[in-house]
Amino acid sequence: YFRIYALSLALFVLQFVIGNCYRGRGDTRTPMLILVQSTVLNIALDPLLIFGFWKVPALGVSGAAIATLAAQLYSLAVYAYLLLIKRDTFRLRVTLSFSGELMAKSLKIGVPSGLSFFSVAVNLLIAYRVIAVYGTEAVAALGIGYRIIQTCYLPAVALTMAMAAIVGQNYGARLYERITGSLKSGFFITAAIMLLCTVVCLVVPGALIGAFTASEAVVRFGVTYLVIMSLGNLLVGSLMAVSAVFQGIGKTYPVFIGALLDNVLFALLVLTLPHRFGWGFHAVWWLKLATTVVEITFTALWLRYELRRIKRSREGQNS
Repeated sequence: YFRIYALSLALFVLQFVIGNCYRGRGDTRTPMLILVQSTVLNIALDPLLIFGFWKVPALGVSGAAIATLAAQLYSLAVYAYLLLIKRDTFRLRVTLSFSGELMAKSLKIGVPSGLSFFSVAVNLLIAYRVIAVYGTEAVAALGIGYRIIQTCYLPAVALTMAMAAIVGQNYGARLYERITGSLKSGFFITAAIMLLCTVVCLVVPGALIGAFTASEAVVRFGVTYLVIMSLGNLLVGSLMAVSAVFQGIGKTYPVFIGALLDNVLFALLVLTLPHRFGWGFHAVWWLKLATTVVEITFTALWLRYELRRIKRSREGQNS
């Protein structure tokens, strides 16, 4: 699967860059529509290429990877049409000049942001390592539960991506009071989405996990994971909103430091306390919630300091 899927990684990065250019101009609708179309195409191609139909051979796992690659190619083709043929948003001019200043600014903003995403993967690897002692059922439950939780996050992710663009525009225009307004609006909308998802996960966790497995053990482990981790949805939504503001003002390293703090604390706690006190599977996720509280508190306090600094700077310019 990965050998074929790896071919799409460069395409994914390229369309992500183009999509963010649209979002930076305030057009979040175009990349959203292209993403929806490519996702629908991926979903339609999966069963066709995996199981085969009519003259299409059954390709199994390779078919799933090919479906993903085809969806990525479709997205890139649509962007190429909009940029090179229709030219309704951007006019590209190819230049070979190198701007060290622009590269430095991009790396200063992009590297900490990328490392923050990487830290999420590291966090998940730590969790997999710890729960492996409970058997393959626990590992399978984490895989299912994590994807359900991530599905809950997707609307909030979309909202905060738009929020980052709005904050960036207002920060560039020096309309600083709108930054706090965007933060408040984004927080309340994200909180509403996350609370709704939490209620669903608490009311029907068994049905959600059971939709993907018939194993009673997997369902049991999955319900434990889903119930506990869904209690942190509001925390994660708040962290997304705070991170969006940092991204909008071009200062992404506080978010990375917060994520690094979370990773270090989670590793120290989860690799020692459950074994020391004989805690069970559920303790892993309570510890994860605890480190998330530390991360959001640290990051939010840093943002509070930054917003106050920006406010003082604005008042100094006005005087």
